[in-house]
Amino acid sequence: MDEEEINKKCIAIWGENEQIRQTIEECAELIVQLAKYGRNINSSTGVQICDEIADVEIMCQQMRLIFDPLNVAVDKIKDIKLLSLERRLENESM
Repeated sequence: MDEEEINKKCIAIWGENEQIRQTIEECAELIVQLAKYGRNINSSTGVQICDEIADVEIMCQQMRLIFDPLNVAVDKIKDIKLLSLERRLENESM
């Protein structure tokens, strides 16, 4: 199975609501690791953060399948936000 097939199967088996809940949980775990890393608490490491980033990226792909099945809206919005960020960076370097 490829990545998209795996994600579609997760949604089909566990349902959209459960995968949305799981996404919230994975995002929260990433937030906790980042907060600990920034404050040097409990030896949060880059490896632990990378582990949580991977979980969040997997869940974000599932959210795209649920909320943007044609992969059009997210990409369009992302392009607009990146252009805006690029302009801000250009203004900062002046």
